[in-house]
Amino acid sequence: MKLSPAQVKLFWRLWAGACRAQGWTPERGVSREMLEERRKDLLACLGFASLHDVDRTRGYGKLKATLLALQDDIAGAVEIDHPEMDAERRARWKLERELLPALEGFAIHWPTYLGRIALDCGCAVGRDAKGRPLLELGRLTGEQLRNFVMTAAKLVRSENHTKPF
Repeated sequence: MKLSPAQVKLFWRLWAGACRAQGWTPERGVSREMLEERRKDLLACLGFASLHDVDRTRGYGKLKATLLALQDDIAGAVEIDHPEMDAERRARWKLERELLPALEGFAIHWPTYLGRIALDCGCAVGRDAKGRPLLELGRLTGEQLRNFVMTAAKLVRSENHTKPF
């Protein structure tokens, strides 16, 4: 299986919600076999033979958006037409959970690369006590977000970030 255990668990929760929202319940005469058939049809419509074939990124984003749309979730419906929203959410997650924490305490990068990028792209909403830009990552989209992630990743990989202030 390509999905993480958390993604599989969320899939089954979303699938159960979609079934309830669509009225695919035993109370309405829908058998387990019919539910299994509908689940396989849904996966096939998205280009997957089974849940084992769904990848962790784009494929899962597409599947999740479809399941949310089946529950009349507006955000899910929007993401079906705008899959870049899922990619941007994953990039923001990587920034918040991996890249920026790895650079925390290394002020050399804030006034230089990252600080300039943050100010140029409009995601800096002020400065902290050390003069580093305060980021609002939700303001980053598209190319700006990709550039910011690439720059932060490059700094994490470089040896320069090992000089604490």
